[in-house]
Amino acid sequence: MTASSLSPERMDELAALRARAYGPDADIHEDAGAVARLHELEELARRAELDEVSPPAADTPTTVDPVREQPAMAEAFPQSTVVVERNGSPAPVDDPETVGAASDSTAEPQDEPDASPDADPDADATEAAPAPEVPEPRRGVVGLWRRIPRWAIAVVGVIAGAAAGVGLAAAAAAQPEARLAIDPTREASGAVFLPSGALVYYGLEQSDLRMHEMYGDLQVVTGTNEFGHECLFAAVGERWLNGGCAPAELGAVFDINDDYGLQEIADPDLPEGSTIRLVLDGDLVEVWIHEGDGPTRVFER
Repeated sequence: MTASSLSPERMDELAALRARAYGPDADIHEDAGAVARLHELEELARRAELDEVSPPAADTPTTVDPVREQPAMAEAFPQSTVVVERNGSPAPVDDPETVGAASDSTAEPQDEPDASPDADPDADATEAAPAPEVPEPRRGVVGLWRRIPRWAIAVVGVIAGAAAGVGLAAAAAAQPEARLAIDPTREASGAVFLPSGALVYYGLEQSDLRMHEMYGDLQVVTGTNEFGHECLFAAVGERWLNGGCAPAELGAVFDINDDYGLQEIADPDLPEGSTIRLVLDGDLVEVWIHEGDGPTRVFER
């Protein structure tokens, strides 16, 4: 069929149908008969144009889908597909093989949005992105604290404060009975209570000795021997008690108990089993007293 096949009446009809399909007030999607007629006239016009340009090609026929090429028509007739062979006659609509081939080869996806200059390329990605998961609140520890009454927390705080107060009071009460400083008015040579040979035994010279303040009748002598050890000795009058030396990091310590006649040295009211401890701390000798609750024997004299 040539261009002369389209009469002026058909050309006018085709123009009117195109206006209804592609014009600003397109409404052809509401008229199935008009859609079919438009397909028919479009194909006649296309064939006429091909006949004028070149003879029909003998290649494999390809198909087009005018309905799918127009979004408005595709939305109105999603299931009505008219397949027309470019170098043949219209194929039956109900032919599943023809319709399936056309759908797989030439049909465009219906759900693709129209591209426009004002379209935001990130809009679809933003809408398709899944919403971030909001973590559920932890109910373990938080819930436990919420279930504890406030008065219970207050009681625990009071108990903890009282315990801290008792600890501070005990630390404040833990003070020595006396601190004996070096007494420069007393001559170290007066330490006649030291047994003969004791200075040599402990690695001391007479000039190494330091006399401290008296604690009742208790005399205390300290010194640093030739090995760098700190030495501490005690006596009552001229009666030698005992003593010894220790590394400076440890400090010299000497305990006086019942075996040394403790009550005669310090206080006759001290119960049996009590102990007086002398601790050398720098230039001071601390005197600590522990009151016992029964007789204690360290060694037999």
